[in-house]
Amino acid sequence: MFALAERAGGVDALPGWFVGHWADPARGVEEWDAYLSGQYVCLRSVSTESIRRKEELVGAIRAAPAEPDAGSAAWLDRLHALVDELDALEPAFTGYDRLRFGGPTLRDTCVDGVRARYPRRVSAPAGR
Repeated sequence: MFALAERAGGVDALPGWFVGHWADPARGVEEWDAYLSGQYVCLRSVSTESIRRKEELVGAIRAAPAEPDAGSAAWLDRLHALVDELDALEPAFTGYDRLRFGGPTLRDTCVDGVRARYPRRVSAPAGR
């Protein structure tokens, strides 16, 4: 429960330590406010690393359809690797979460929705 405070060197140091994990201090303050609001219940493990990685993954997943090789086998494999990593960071959501966040969750749009729109390639059985 107090792992972040311990990593920061104490409760008093936590806000500055947390904000310092973002290159843009204003962005760090936004993330600190989101952390304090309980918004990151959407992560299995809440840490500055997991918050930042989630942001990177969501950005990459949303940008993927515009990549030059979109639709290719290699692109599909890369996309599913990103989706699988995001899936590992986020637990399942409930209907209440959709109400709480005002609509579909990132799991709905960036995990389940992407998997539905871009199914995994089916490999041919060995020996064919």
